[in-house]
Amino acid sequence: MPAERSENRPARSSRENPILNDPWSEPRRHWRLDRNFRATDELVEGRRRSGDYLPVPLPGNHPKLPLTAAELPPHALVNRVRAAVDDWRARGRPGVSRRTADLLDHWDSREAEPRPFFCQREAVETLIWLKEAGPALRSAEHAGIAERLREVNAAGNEGMDRIAVKMATGAGKTLAMAMVIAWRGLRERRGADVLVVAPNLTVRERLAELDPSAPAGRRAYEALLPKHLRSRFSARVSILNFHKFQPANRLFVAGAGDAATGAAKGLLRRGGRASEEQWKETPEQMLARLLKAHRAARKILVLNDEGHHCYRPTSTARGTSEEREYEESAALWFRALRALREQGRLSWIADFSATPMYLRLPPGLETPIFPWIVSDYPLIEAVEAGLTKVPRVPVDDDTEAASPIYRNLYENAKSRRLGADDLDDAVRSPLETLYEHYEKTNEKYARSGRIPVMIVVANDVKNATEFYRWIAGEKNEDGAEVPYRPGRLPLFSNVRPDGSGQEDTPPTILIHSKLDSPEELSGNLAAVMKKQGELFAPDAKTGKERLERLREIVQTVGKDGPGKRIRCVISVSMLSEGWDTRTVTHILGFRKFGSELLCEQVVGRSLRRTAYDDFADEERRLLRPEVSNIFGVPFAFMRAAGETPEPAREPYGVFSVAGREDYRLEFPNLAGYRWELPGPRLRLDESRVRRFIPHSLERTDDSSWGDYTPSLPQETHIAGVAGEEQVYYDVRREKEERWRLAKAVLDRFEVMARKNGDGAVVFRRRLLFRDALHAVERWLAHPLVEYPDIRTVTRDGRLEDAASEIAGACPSSDGDPPRILPVYADESDTAAERVLHTGSVCYETAKRRVCDTERSEVNRAPCDSAPELSVAAALDRNESVAWWVRNDRLDWGIPYLEPGTGAHRRYIPDFFARLAEPGPDGGQIHLIIEYKGRPGRDSEAKRKAVERRWIPAVANTDDENCRGTWRYCILTRPDEVGRDLEHAIRRARSPRGGHRGAASP
Repeated sequence: MPAERSENRPARSSRENPILNDPWSEPRRHWRLDRNFRATDELVEGRRRSGDYLPVPLPGNHPKLPLTAAELPPHALVNRVRAAVDDWRARGRPGVSRRTADLLDHWDSREAEPRPFFCQREAVETLIWLKEAGPALRSAEHAGIAERLREVNAAGNEGMDRIAVKMATGAGKTLAMAMVIAWRGLRERRGADVLVVAPNLTVRERLAELDPSAPAGRRAYEALLPKHLRSRFSARVSILNFHKFQPANRLFVAGAGDAATGAAKGLLRRGGRASEEQWKETPEQMLARLLKAHRAARKILVLNDEGHHCYRPTSTARGTSEEREYEESAALWFRALRALREQGRLSWIADFSATPMYLRLPPGLETPIFPWIVSDYPLIEAVEAGLTKVPRVPVDDDTEAASPIYRNLYENAKSRRLGADDLDDAVRSPLETLYEHYEKTNEKYARSGRIPVMIVVANDVKNATEFYRWIAGEKNEDGAEVPYRPGRLPLFSNVRPDGSGQEDTPPTILIHSKLDSPEELSGNLAAVMKKQGELFAPDAKTGKERLERLREIVQTVGKDGPGKRIRCVISVSMLSEGWDTRTVTHILGFRKFGSELLCEQVVGRSLRRTAYDDFADEERRLLRPEVSNIFGVPFAFMRAAGETPEPAREPYGVFSVAGREDYRLEFPNLAGYRWELPGPRLRLDESRVRRFIPHSLERTDDSSWGDYTPSLPQETHIAGVAGEEQVYYDVRREKEERWRLAKAVLDRFEVMARKNGDGAVVFRRRLLFRDALHAVERWLAHPLVEYPDIRTVTRDGRLEDAASEIAGACPSSDGDPPRILPVYADESDTAAERVLHTGSVCYETAKRRVCDTERSEVNRAPCDSAPELSVAAALDRNESVAWWVRNDRLDWGIPYLEPGTGAHRRYIPDFFARLAEPGPDGGQIHLIIEYKGRPGRDSEAKRKAVERRWIPAVANTDDENCRGTWRYCILTRPDEVGRDLEHAIRRARSPRGGHRGAASP
């Protein structure tokens, strides 16, 4: 269909669609930038090198600067580390433990749910290379990078081992931190100790899912860990707001209201500041109070969320009050980590931030970016991968100004002091223009039942209040004809259109980031917040309860909760970090932006996507662009399409339908394969077993071995003064002796094979050992073999006698033809399921293409492309198909080896069906179906894995779950899906249509 083809064509222009890469793969292309740091329409193959891409525009009369400084610090270090990690990844990631390798393979596979983005995997891989693989491999490159990090940390962090990861807002820093904890929790023998530090209460609440002892944390780590490693994971995680590092007063409890506390406070006030400092905690006491969950002797890994808030201040300039407050907070955070290091409890520090940079450029540095950054996934790459919204900013206007007027409202306003009765034209005009566009966006969002959100950022409380009065309305003076004046922007007005009173659900709220620290509210700000509390929480009984209700409303903007109906958020100075509303579509800024950091942080509030399964190009997994519109924030970045795209649809449920159990499909769950190879085989012929009694042992009667006493106990009984008696069995010694006997049998059998003329056959000891052990166990259980315990058979000279008896009872054999057999998942992991089925499916998705089903136990089949949707529809209406299912989140895959690296992967076929008519042998016919529009890099390896490994393996077993005939087909023609499926079904019914057991290695 024309619309479909237009939607799927590759982007020809950065204006048309800036998305070039899928978020799960390494970036393969990028747009070339011009000297204004805007994307041109020129495509460049390969990944963009890390560089200093300015998020703040240059003045119109400023000379154009070089685009990037990729060879200067800190980007030179990032590019060096990135190259080393890329090479390590291409070589199969050597130098890591088996658990780490399994964890990395799991994250690479499509089985992981949620499936980590490439930027998340790259960030954690970088840390693993620096801390585990690099030291194990002892490479010169790692040694050089480690030395450089020691140098920058000596200069900037007083020698603490600190590294920083830069990830764009919306790229998933929280999941990346969980991945780091999962790795450490598997790697540390006695479990990991982790301290996660947050910049405010909002972020602290969001990070609660990192605590594995909490229900949300348990679910998060279960999703991140492969099933066979979940029982091995152990971590103690403390999550603290950095404000907690403020030393407490040991003389009284803050907030207590009894007489003793009041008297203590009075004494301190009379004694002056020196008396108050005398009673404050030392850093050691403060950390002991906060880190009670961690043993004193254990080293603690520190993860700094929004780590740009933590550094040693180096600037001597006085700065604004906001800048002074910012740097005082940074110093408090830094001192706490330094105290942890001085106690010998600090392992290393990892910063996670979209903006790992100083607020002001320190002396001696060429860029404010932290010099200890090792991984960089900047906003420009996130946009090109569709991970974030595309921020749209003014790029031109019809004035003669050097820079578009709406790009920097604060500098272009006639007055920095606003008045609601006479709003400055330089502010009112862009506000009305942005609102007009908001109305159009609201019409589109209404189709999916969502509400877009607009943010207005003001420089102080007074201007924010004037914005609020003008936008949301206000109460008229006493004696006015109508009690209230409606707001000038109808969709944002908190007042009814007739002015008779406030709306029942006010759409506009005025907030301040200090809601996270209510003790800091004072003066005009406290009065404003009190009025907001009375409006939004009229039934609250106390001021504290009102503020808590306001926080709850703000945190649920754009979500289900009390803030669901909010359309406009007016913020004083800045919005709290961690505010993760995904429906922000418009921002207006009216404040001074004196640093790159503040620009990126404000714009970052609008960058989070609403959906990650809304594809414009399904085959290449390219997401549909989402946009945000920004006035007043001097932020130069990429252009975007002129039209606002349709918002993502609401998610829908996919689940197993009660009553459709007759349509249940089952799948053998394989972890790998094993071969039975040709050559001499060792099998015990029980008819050849002779009577065997260990010599020198006398039987007194038919049931006793006389005075025989074993030299070592095989079982030990323990009991206390009271309680049940227990028996400890020495299973290990029993197993060791059987293995010793099997080795001796194998030695004898090898000699016998050569004497019989079979020496030309390669003798595979490793493969035959299992045969030898099986023969030993059958021989020991034979009624003609008598012994009191295994040691009487294997001690002294009896071992050779027993080995000769067993080998003599094993006739020479050339073996069977080669056969491949399955290795079931539960053979290597007892927690894994041997058979998977469609009876427990339950999840939500927002994929646009979905097929409702009748012949499947699962109610719907979400599809990634139009041809896949055609396959689903064809399966559901084909009379030859009895049952079918879309293989989405069933945890069923086919093991195979990745070409080039040899890494173990799992291939996830698209569909699975069972035919109505029986096969040639009377059994059921199972059909594995894949739609492949274009062959991928490892398509041939996947096909061979199914046809030459998986199908023959399950056909060669007697397992009842593998009964029937198994077939595989690949559909490639999007316009002939139904016809090709019918042909595949006819071929599956024929005796020669598939594999029936034999295969060659």
